[in-house]
Amino acid sequence: MTASPDNAAPAAPGERRAPSPFVAMALTLFIPGAGHLYARRWLAGLVWLVLAFGAYAWRLGPGLVVHGLCFVSAAFINRPWITTARGSAPSDGAARAAR
Repeated sequence: MTASPDNAAPAAPGERRAPSPFVAMALTLFIPGAGHLYARRWLAGLVWLVLAFGAYAWRLGPGLVVHGLCFVSAAFINRPWITTARGSAPSDGAARAAR
């Protein structure tokens, strides 16, 4: 059995574990942008927070739409195509797509 991001071995002492998309989504459900802040994506978290509260202040409908988009964005935290942009090695799929 090979290790995948979902069942990877625990991080070594002093090493940060990758943020869980499920925790990020749960946090974002209550506070827009909180999941991004949990994943240490400070700018994205603050932008989502400001956008969502601004949209809620304007009207309920746009607020719900922005909050939903923030929730979807939090679901994709720690995915291969996102972590590749942060400096880790690309997956086989990304290498094949680049050819």
